Amino acid sequence: MEINSHVPCLSIRWLEPSCNELDPIDATVVIPINYELKCYNTILIRSYSPSEGQGMNKVIALIAAIILLVSIFFVAASPAIFIDFWCFVLTAGFTMIAIIGRHGWEGFRCLSVAKERNPVLKTICIASIFSGFIGVLIGSITILSNLSNPEMIGPAVAVAIISMLYGVFQGYLAYILIDESR
Repeated sequence: MEINSHVPCLSIRWLEPSCNELDPIDATVVIPINYELKCYNTILIRSYSPSEGQGMNKVIALIAAIILLVSIFFVAASPAIFIDFWCFVLTAGFTMIAIIGRHGWEGFRCLSVAKERNPVLKTICIASIFSGFIGVLIGSITILSNLSNPEMIGPAVAVAIISMLYGVFQGYLAYILIDESR
């Protein structure tokens, strides 16, 4: 690539870790900068591999998200009101069915292999939110079918809201684990 020597520019070189040394990748991006500058500047941008702390950041984020949710449960009211076995079965069950439908039984194995994990995590992210919506629809149908019985409306609303909470939270946890560098 030829660079006009009369036009100052900013050269950006991407570096990738290999063994213990940094080797520049062949691609160099050249961006023209202010004409008043008389020299060339080079910025070396290093990408980090998961072994350099990115994986630990995801673990910390997962733990922090779970601790935050549980502490909100305790502050809002009794944690028992946020626990509903059938809502969890609904959201987790439909999410697992989506994994099998899109990736086959191999999808569960792919979750343990770092290079093959992202497509399955994206499926979990989307499917868990949709499974929460299915819970909202089931709760809404139950509400509308029991309008004459006010005692049944409260539990039906709880099913709708808790299943959506479970679905969104499962999707959020999967979103944290997605590795965008792959």
